[in-house]
Amino acid sequence: MEAFIQTHVIPLAKDLVFAILVLIVGLLVIRLLSKYLPKSRLFSKIDPSAASFLLSTIKILLYVFLVIIIISILGVPVTSIIAALTSAFLAIGLALQGALSNFAGGIMILLFKPFQVGDFITCSGGTGTVKEISVIYTSIVTDDNNRITVPNGTLMNDSVINHTVEDERRVDIKFSVAYGTDEAALKEKLISLAMEDGRVHVIPAVDLKTIGYLDNGVQYSFRMWCDAADYWAVYFDYMENTKKILAELDISAPTSKVNFEVKEK
Repeated sequence: MEAFIQTHVIPLAKDLVFAILVLIVGLLVIRLLSKYLPKSRLFSKIDPSAASFLLSTIKILLYVFLVIIIISILGVPVTSIIAALTSAFLAIGLALQGALSNFAGGIMILLFKPFQVGDFITCSGGTGTVKEISVIYTSIVTDDNNRITVPNGTLMNDSVINHTVEDERRVDIKFSVAYGTDEAALKEKLISLAMEDGRVHVIPAVDLKTIGYLDNGVQYSFRMWCDAADYWAVYFDYMENTKKILAELDISAPTSKVNFEVKEK
C-alpha cells in the first residue's frame, strides 16, 4: 500500500497541485495581458476595430494554450491532446456553422472596413454608433442609449449605410404647401436664413426644389449641405425654422376638398 502511494498517489498529487498552480498563474497572466495590451504602444497604432477583434482572438488562443499545458502536466500526451482538440474543433465547427460565419464576417469587416468603431451606421439591426466589433458580434448604441448586438455574418451579408464615413451630408427638409403659394418669397426667406447659419455650407448651394405635385398642393425639398457631425442638429433646427417661416408668410398646408352632388328623386 505504501509503495502504491509512493509510486502513484504522491506523483499524481504533485502533478495536480502543480497543474492548479499553473492554472491560477495562467489565468492571472491572461487577465493582466488583457488589461495591458489595449494600453500598449503596439495596440495604440492599430485601428480600434481591429484592436478589439485582435484582443478577443488572443484571449481565446491563450485559454486554449493554457488548457493544453494543464492537461500535459497531468500526464496526457500532447499529440493525443492535439488530436482530441482537432476532432473537437471539427465537431464544434459543424455544430456552430453560424458562429463560424460570424467569425469570418468579423475578419471581413476588419479587412475591408465598411465601418469602424465610432461610425454612425444603419443596418437591419437598427441605427446607431458602432461601440465594439468583437469576434462574433458588433455592438451598436442607438441615440436613446440602447445597445443592439448584431451578428457579424449578418452585417457582411446585408446592406450597411455608413453615415459618418464622408465629411459632408445633405439635409433634406421635405414639406407640402397649397397651390398659389408665392414660391419666390418662400425660397428667398429660407435661403437667406440658411446662409446666415455658419454650419451650412455655401458650396454646394442651398436650394429649394419642387419634388412633386399633389391633388391639393406642391411638394418641396429644402436642401443644404453641412458637416456630417452637424447633420442632426441642422436637420432638427431647420424642421422648426421651416415651420416658422411658413407661418410668417401665412402659407397654408394643402387641404383636402370633397365635392358632394345632391340629386333629387
